[in-house]
Amino acid sequence: MIHRPQTWLITGASGFLGRALVDLLQQRPNQKLILISRKQIPCRDNTLQIHADLNDFTALNSIIDLHKPDIVLNLAGRTPPASDTDLWNDNAELTFNLLNCLKSCQYSVRLIHAGSAAELGEVPLEKLPVDESYKPEPVTTYGKSKWAASEAVLQASGPITPMVARIFNLIGPGQSTLQAFGRYAAELTAMEIGKPLEIKAFGLSHRRDFIDVRDAASAILALADHGKSNQVYHIGTEISRSLLDGLEILARNSGRSVEWVESLNHSAQGPLDSKASISLIQKDTAWRPQVSFEQSLADLWAGMVSTMP
Repeated sequence: MIHRPQTWLITGASGFLGRALVDLLQQRPNQKLILISRKQIPCRDNTLQIHADLNDFTALNSIIDLHKPDIVLNLAGRTPPASDTDLWNDNAELTFNLLNCLKSCQYSVRLIHAGSAAELGEVPLEKLPVDESYKPEPVTTYGKSKWAASEAVLQASGPITPMVARIFNLIGPGQSTLQAFGRYAAELTAMEIGKPLEIKAFGLSHRRDFIDVRDAASAILALADHGKSNQVYHIGTEISRSLLDGLEILARNSGRSVEWVESLNHSAQGPLDSKASISLIQKDTAWRPQVSFEQSLADLWAGMVSTMP
């Protein structure tokens, strides 16, 4: 018997996480990929790229009706800096529209939605590493928009088998210069080697659970294969590190001599510490992170240098 290829629909496929997921999926045999993204990305055969407005019900519904995906990975969204309106439209409203389209499916479809640690808000230090039982209390517009989307996904029923992958702080090769490590790596590439440097940064002592984007991608695929319906899964490393820890690693990789100084012109936002408990995803899927913090930043730096003119 010849089985039809498993069909995956991926929103936000050209984003940081999306590119990592597409790379992994293209290594799997007998898969058909339908990518919805803002930009074109290099792809192999059996992959279709579509540019569409995900807030357009008619357009999105037509794509789903035509291709009948078995699995939907909702990675599309917007991160700060952005207006409150854009954050709400591109995180919450976009997800509501996707759910409304999927409700009309006449077959079962697995939906994995990419959530964010920002949904949790200010988690008390004594609750770290935080598990999925913690009640989210987001404080930023971004966090509120992501939690509204995740709540809607978790309440989905009918043909939808929904899950939320609540991802902590992504790092790794290809990271945007809008994010801290990507931004400072770009700054380092423009600086002279051998000359002592002083660079101002803010939030140097704030700690985050940094997870390599390739590990996050493999976690989402593990959930697609083995995750349980209507469940949130935390995706992190159970280790928190300071921004300064990472910047010092970047500087060593760059060969620059840098003194990092706390900027007095900015006030760092967010909790002082953030750390995920990953026992649930390990129990249900046997997934665990593989890429070390040091390797992730080394690969980020190597990728940044490779794109220099």
